[in-house]
Amino acid sequence: IANFVSADKIKELPDVNAAEAIGRLPGVAISRSGGEGSKIVVRGLDTKFTAININGTRLPSTSGTDRSVDLSLISPELLSGVELFKSPTPDMDGDALGGTVNLNILKADDRPRGSVKVRGGYNDLTGQAQDYTATLSGSRRIFGSRLGVIATANVERYNRSSSSVGQSWSDSREVIDTALNILGQQAGGITLRYNQQIRRRYNGSLGLDYTFNRSTDVTVLGLFSRTTNDQFNHSEFYSAPVSNTIRANPSIRESASNLYTASLTTRHKLNFANVEWGVNYRRTFGETPISLYYRFDASFGGTNANWSDGF
Repeated sequence: IANFVSADKIKELPDVNAAEAIGRLPGVAISRSGGEGSKIVVRGLDTKFTAININGTRLPSTSGTDRSVDLSLISPELLSGVELFKSPTPDMDGDALGGTVNLNILKADDRPRGSVKVRGGYNDLTGQAQDYTATLSGSRRIFGSRLGVIATANVERYNRSSSSVGQSWSDSREVIDTALNILGQQAGGITLRYNQQIRRRYNGSLGLDYTFNRSTDVTVLGLFSRTTNDQFNHSEFYSAPVSNTIRANPSIRESASNLYTASLTTRHKLNFANVEWGVNYRRTFGETPISLYYRFDASFGGTNANWSDGF
């Protein structure tokens, strides 16, 4: 059971990353962070049960607790197609119970090509029009079309801010019937939350492919991706009039995720078999240079200010 998506279909809709593009396939759900798709759920199984490949080579996990891969690192502008296998074949690893996704990176066309794409966005919550996506790509074949060169660069900025209001209610009686005692409910407190998130993504790829003859070709691919996430989260809790307390929790966090991949692949098309061999390097790592958390408590009968921070 497999689904295939071409590059043209991927670029028809303004998906911000590879997870959003794959999430449109049947049987696939998206795990989101700040409203943006980050990981995929295939056939209802956890994200750690889905294997992610680039040009047939397995990507390492981007999580510190499981084997899941954050696909928000990869821009759809780098892809020439997506292959989703919901049932394993004999040549696949047996640990992908949910499925296997293969992301194919663009290769040079027979004709010289170049493109520039720019897209902007407006965030009504902050009243700013500072969201953007810019992509620059070019490809060409030289030396009698034997050598193909393709380069792609992509930069994005998105405001993922949000706000919410929470209200709690309680009833001190032992038997609670909300339908009959709706007027007897007592407000327990109100919580105001504001989360400001600015995400920036930088992607770049360079691909070389050389055709020696009809039966042998070599492909060299390098890909870099970096996503930064700057957050300022603030919440305020106002208790019921009985306790007269106020709590404020501001926090600041700056984090980044990085992906490096490099591969060399050689293919031989023989009369009796197809042989493929190569070497590859994959690395993912995260960094959190700043992580501050504060808590302030106060009461109307007297002020008690407690605070803590940590790195």
